[in-house]
Order: sequence, then C-alpha cells, then structure tokens
Amino acid sequence: MTTNASTATFASKEIAAHWPYIERTLERMMAVVHACSVAQLNWRPPADGANTIHALATHTVSNARVNVIQVLCGQPFDRDREAEFRTIATEENASIPQWPAIRDELRAAVAPLTDADLDRRCEHPARGEVTGREVLMILARHAAEHVGQAELTRDLAIAPGVE
Repeated sequence: MTTNASTATFASKEIAAHWPYIERTLERMMAVVHACSVAQLNWRPPADGANTIHALATHTVSNARVNVIQVLCGQPFDRDREAEFRTIATEENASIPQWPAIRDELRAAVAPLTDADLDRRCEHPARGEVTGREVLMILARHAAEHVGQAELTRDLAIAPGVE
C-alpha cells in the first residue's frame, strides 16, 4: 500500500471514493497546526466554551481513531476525551508529531474493509447503534466541523498579533 490515500488500495470502492476526502480534511487540520506558533496553538477565543487549536486538533485526531479503530474495526481504544480539551501545546508536541503514524494506522485499518463491513451495525459510544457507513459519515462531518473551527480560531489568533 502506498502512502497517498488517492493511490492506496482499498477493498471497497465506496471507501476508496470517500477516504481521500476524510484524510484531506484531517490533513487540513494538521496544516493549521503547522502554520501556528505554540502561543497561537494555545490561544483561546474569548467566548464561553471556546477551544484552542491544539485542543481541537488533538480531539479531532483522537475522534478519528475512535471511529475507525474502535467502532468500525472493533479494536479496543483507550481514550480520555476530556483530557483532549485540556491539552497544552509545547515545543515538543505542538506539531502533533505522531500524526503521520496515526494517518497510516487509519488508512491501513480502513483499507481491507468491504461493503459488507459498511453495512454491518456497530456500537458507537456516543450515537448508539450505527452502520459502518454511518461511522465514516460521522467521522467526515466531525473532522470538517472542527477543522473549520480551527481555521477560524487561527484567523482570530493572528488578528491580535499573538506570537
């Protein structure tokens, strides 16, 4: 299997058609992270409940792993969702250095899935029973929502001159 989602081999034509879009959304999140300073990654908009870019990125990547590894593939995945929102960027973790390995892990996990896997019902920790196809839709929607928030937060963090 290659490292490019658009040329990767997938067992399901449906996954082959949709996975590159999901992966590009996650890559957009990483592009926001890489374009920001540590201070910008930790900046929080002055709105109740707003999150930092680093928290959004950490949460989005973890959510992708839960949806693919745990829900879709049925493998255990240990997660502390609340800790994802308390994360603080440092010089060591700011770029989310584990992202390339996680991207490859996700791609390898979905590659062998078949159309029957997409039809199979799975237990989602937040949504109850859903099909595998719905899991991918949940992942795509969730990632797109948070990348939009991260891009807006980046724009706001840059506006006041956060370094």
